[in-house]
Formats: sequence, C-alpha cells, structure tokens
Amino acid sequence: MEGNSLGRVEALVRPWRIWRWSERLIESGSNFGWRISLILIMSIGCLPIYLTVNAIGPSLGNSFFDPSSSLDSSFPTLPWSIIIYLSLFWLFYPLTFFSSPSHRRGRLQIYSVVQGLILLQLISNLIFILFPTAVHLRQDMVDALANADTFSRSLMGLVHSIDSSHSAWPSLHISNTVLMCLALHRWIPEIRPDQAVLLRAMLWISCAAMAISTLTTKQHYLFDVATGGALAALLWNRLLSPWWDSLDAMPDADLPAF
Repeated sequence: MEGNSLGRVEALVRPWRIWRWSERLIESGSNFGWRISLILIMSIGCLPIYLTVNAIGPSLGNSFFDPSSSLDSSFPTLPWSIIIYLSLFWLFYPLTFFSSPSHRRGRLQIYSVVQGLILLQLISNLIFILFPTAVHLRQDMVDALANADTFSRSLMGLVHSIDSSHSAWPSLHISNTVLMCLALHRWIPEIRPDQAVLLRAMLWISCAAMAISTLTTKQHYLFDVATGGALAALLWNRLLSPWWDSLDAMPDADLPAF
C-alpha cells in the first residue's frame, strides 16, 4: 500500500483515538487489561448497532429477495451444532484477542482488526436495513427442537431471541470469523513457528466447521455464507493486508503514533 492507496484508507486502518486508553494499560504493565480492552472497545462499537437493528428487523416487512436454493434444504437440521455456531464467541474472538502479538507493530495490527470488525458491523447492518432478508428455513429448527436435548434447546432459544431472522445476508457470523482467521493465519508463524503448518490447518478446519454450522442450525443460507466470506476477504485484501504490509516495511522508529 503506497501513496494514493494509503491515503484513501488511512482513516480506516490507522489507530483511532480510543486506543490511547488501551495504550495506557500497556504502559502500566497490564497486558491482560490491554487484551480485555480490545474486547470492550469492539463490543462498544458493535453491540448497540447489532441489537438495535435486530430489534427492528421483524418490522422491516417481507424479505427483499429469497436467496435460498435446493442445497440449503439438503443440509440436515442439527440442534447440537449450535455449540459450533457459537464458537465465534468461545473460540475465535478469544483466540484473536489473546493470541495477537503485544509489541508495537502487533498492537497496530490488532487495532486494525477490531476496526475492521466494526466496519463489517456497519456495512452489514446497513444491508440488513435496506435489504432485509429472512431465513425461512428457521422453522425447520423450531420443529427439530421438540426432540433436542435441553442444552441445545436452551442455546437455540437464546439465539432466536436475540438474532432476527431478517438479518440473513451477508452473514456477520462468517465475515467476522473469516476476517479473524485471516489475521490469525498471518500471526501464527510468528507466535508458533514450530507448529505453523498444523495450527493453520486446524484454524481453517475450524472456520469450515463454523460455516457448516450456520447451515445446520438453519441460521443462514449458502448465499449468506458466501457473501459474508467475500465481504471479509474484500476488507482484508483491500484494507488490512496492505496496511500490515506497509507496517512490516517500516522501521520500528517510523511506526505510526497513537
């Protein structure tokens, strides 16, 4: 990323002022507090938007279009796969926030990842409002829950109470997961050089399992999965990866100030 390209995306990838709070935690020696601050700032940037749009989703009317295909109904309805679906929260977020390098260059990288996650939230929720798309297969899961175990039934009930069926595409679950996997894929050789090949394979297998779970829980269509992944890949290739390349090319003394 050079010259005009850097200028066009500078405000999106350069660290925002809010990260000065996180930097003070690092300066005080609180590495754990710094990592928790990543989660808090992401939550502040994402949750209010997401919860508001999901609350008004059912009032937005009929679906803008129907992206379903025969392949969607061919996936089995598996209530227990909600555990894999929720790995976004118990695996991918913690793995990203607690594995990122804490040196100055690494901090600039993880700040750009969180900013990317917030940007995905803004873009996706704008689409949810302008082009509401309902997942009509969700009824298959409701029917299957009658014979499901109590734990799976409770988790699915919680997801259904929060997640509007009109927020189908692009899948935020997938776009968030793919963006974090791309960042982790790049970090792994630095943080675990002796196990890089194995860990990278495990990372993408986990990502694939997540994608399949969005279909077996009937939370999304294949179209939603594809568009969510494509949006994350676009954001990575056009914004984050070039920014990281520019950081790698800078001497430590020339790294951007916070």
